[in-house]
Order: sequence, then structure tokens, then C-alpha cells
Amino acid sequence: MQTGQAIVILVFVCGPKCTADDFHALTTTTNSTDRSGNANNSVHVEIVERLKTIHQRQWTTKYEANWFIWASTLISRSKRPNFDMEVEIHQSPPPFLLHLFQNPSSAIENYTAAVRRGSNSFLRMLDALRACEERYNSDKLRIYEQYRIMMSAINDEAANIGPEHDEAVQLAENVLNQIDFEHLIFN
Repeated sequence: MQTGQAIVILVFVCGPKCTADDFHALTTTTNSTDRSGNANNSVHVEIVERLKTIHQRQWTTKYEANWFIWASTLISRSKRPNFDMEVEIHQSPPPFLLHLFQNPSSAIENYTAAVRRGSNSFLRMLDALRACEERYNSDKLRIYEQYRIMMSAINDEAANIGPEHDEAVQLAENVLNQIDFEHLIFN
């Protein structure tokens, strides 16, 4: 084969009587199943949206994935004979999925209880902070009182210092200014 040479591809989708319109319809329509034969994601999303529209006021859930679990359950049951998707979509969640969903009124009650628990925790924290503040203030007063007692003792001692103190200071200065003969090094 040389570069630039044309190649003819023949595609027999439905046999030799397949027209261009038939071929286009077969290759461009979206399929509701993937290669394994299971429902593709668009089918799941469509059923989830329908479930939410129908059951939004009746059921609530914390996680979006729970709606997909319900949709997957309906899709897997749709392979059974005598299964009507329209009837099943309007039913409540299956019993084994009820723990994933709540009635909105019970959800509000749970939320209110959680807020109350949170406010009780907040009030306990405030009480603990107030107790810490009271300990801090009492410790601060105790330290201030000790400081005042020490300062009065120092002032009393300073007032009692007499002429002996001045003489002791002069003797100490003389000691410091003496030549140290014992530790001199002679070369």
C-alpha cells in the first residue's frame, strides 16, 4: 500500500440491505445498556431524578448515593417478569433500604435534637470557661496580696537599715579594690 492511496471500508451492520439511514440510526442512538448489558449511568440518573421528584416530600437522606442505591435496586428488579417500573417508582423504598431514608419530619426532629445537644455542649463549655476565669481572678488576687506583703517587708527592712549598712558597703568596696598578692604570677 502506498501513501495517499484510498481505502474502501465496507460495513455490514444489518446485512446487505442496510441503507445509510439505517446505519446512521444504529450508530447514533444512545443505548440504555453498556457493553456488559447493564444499565448505563444515564439510566441511573434518570431514575434517581424521578425518585427525587416523586418522593422528595416523603423521604429524605443524608447522602446522594442512597438515591442511586434505590435506583440500582429498581433497575435490577426490572429484569423480573411482571415488573412495572412506573408502579415501583411510586412505592416507598424497599424494606432493606429504609434505614437509609427518613421522613422529613423525623429528620427535622433529629436536627433539632442535635442542635439542642450542641447548645448544651456550648453551655457546658461556657460554664467551664467561667470557672477558669474565676480561678484566674482569685489566683491574680492571691499573687497581688503576696506581692504587697513582700513589698511591705522589703520597705520595713530598708527602713531598719542603719549606719552598719554604710560601713559594710565601704568594707566590701575596699575588699574588691585590693591587690591579690597570693595569685600573682612572677615571670
